[in-house]
Amino acid sequence: MSDAKLPDPAAMLRDMLGQWEKTSNEAMTQLMATNEFGRAMSQMTTMSLEAKNNFSEIFGKVLTGMNLPSRDELLTVATQIRDVDARLDRIEALLVKLTGASPVAERPAIPRPPRTRKPVKS
Repeated sequence: MSDAKLPDPAAMLRDMLGQWEKTSNEAMTQLMATNEFGRAMSQMTTMSLEAKNNFSEIFGKVLTGMNLPSRDELLTVATQIRDVDARLDRIEALLVKLTGASPVAERPAIPRPPRTRKPVKS
């Protein structure tokens, strides 16, 4: 057996990936520093926003055609329900204050059949 060290494949891979990362970062930094890159990103952002707005408009028309509510309509309904719920809470608090009753009315216990393995006789 020889005492010569065998090369570590994991260390070689780490070195290779480190060099690749360094080279890639340098190249991307140079690319992003150019005016052309800034203009291209601006155009892509504008196109993305226009596509999103067009999609929203078309989808809204589809929902209207299918007689379904849009997201904005559902948010409006949810807000109205939340407001009604808050009013009911205030009314309940006033009633409790005026009558002195507990806020939750106690319900009578519902009789339940016994839990056995035997079938219930009619």
